[in-house]
Amino acid sequence: MPIATFVPLPETSPFAPALVAVPPATSIPAFVLAWTGSDGQHKLNISRSDTGGTTWDKQLLRPNGPWEGSSAGPALAVHHGVVFVCWAAAADQRLWFASSPDSGRTWSTKQPVADESSDGAPALVSYLGMLVVAWRGTDGAGTLNLATSPDDGRTWSKVVLPEWSIAGPSLAQYASGAGFSYLFLAFTGTDHQIRTRSCQQTDFASFGRPVASGEGQTLHETSDSGPAIAVLDAHEGKDVVVAVSWRGTGDDHIHATYSLQGFSPYGNNTNAADTLTETNPAMITFSQFPAEDDRLVMSWSDPRQRLNFAAADRIM
Repeated sequence: MPIATFVPLPETSPFAPALVAVPPATSIPAFVLAWTGSDGQHKLNISRSDTGGTTWDKQLLRPNGPWEGSSAGPALAVHHGVVFVCWAAAADQRLWFASSPDSGRTWSTKQPVADESSDGAPALVSYLGMLVVAWRGTDGAGTLNLATSPDDGRTWSKVVLPEWSIAGPSLAQYASGAGFSYLFLAFTGTDHQIRTRSCQQTDFASFGRPVASGEGQTLHETSDSGPAIAVLDAHEGKDVVVAVSWRGTGDDHIHATYSLQGFSPYGNNTNAADTLTETNPAMITFSQFPAEDDRLVMSWSDPRQRLNFAAADRIM
C-alpha cells in the first residue's frame, strides 16, 4: 500500500506538528505524528498510522501523569529503533524527552535535556549513534543551541551557535557506509531569511564557530516561522538531495527548494499553490523504505489549525 496522497485529520494545533516514519510491522509504511493541542492546556498528543497515513489512532502523551503540556510544537526521532519525543514544557519552557520502544504505543517516564529550556519548538534527530537536539534559547536573543547524547539522553554535550533565530530550528542527517556523513540544521534568522548549517562526521564544535565556506548557506527566501529540512534519495548509488520547506512571508503557502548534497546552491523555490499552512510544515522523506520511491512526506496545521498529512512529488 502506498502512502496517502492527502489526508485531513480531525485534530487541531496552533503549532507545527512533528512526524516520523517507524519500522512497519508489515510491508505497509507506518508513521507517528505528535502535536500540541489547541485546548487551553496545550496538551501533547500522539497519533500512529499503520496504514500508510490513511487512518490514525490517537492518545495523550502520559509519561508521568495525566498529560503533558507544551509551549510549542514537539519533535520526533527514531533512535536505535526507539521513538523519542522532545518538547518544551508549557509551564517553564524546560526541555524534556520521553521514549517509546513499541513505535509510539507506550512511553517511558520523561527525562530532562540536561537543564536546558527552549523558546519555541526543538528539533531532534538520530545521527551516527547519537541523539541530537537543537533549540532556540530563552536568553531573549533567540540564540541557537545544539546538544548531543551518546547514551540515549543520559548525558549531553552542548554547543552554542553564533546564530540567532526567530523560531525553532530543524535537523536532518545523511550517513553513508563510505564515511560521507553530514548533519544539517535549518533555521530562520532574525532578518527572516532562511539559513542552513552543516557539519561533517562528528565535528559538532564547528557549529560553535562562524560559518565557513561549504558549512552553510543563506537561501534568500524569507519566512515568519521556522523551516523544515530533510534528505531525499539517500540510497546506495543515488545522488543525495537536501530539501528545505517553509511557510512563505506574507502568504500561507508551503514552499520548497532543493540542493544537491546540501552544498550546491538551492534552486528556485516552488510552492504548493493549493496547500495552505498556519505554521512551518513537518517534513520527512520516504528514504526509510527503500522499496518505495523516495518522496517528501509532510504534515502541517492549516489556517484553521486543522492538521493534514500528505505525500508530495519531489518537485512540488
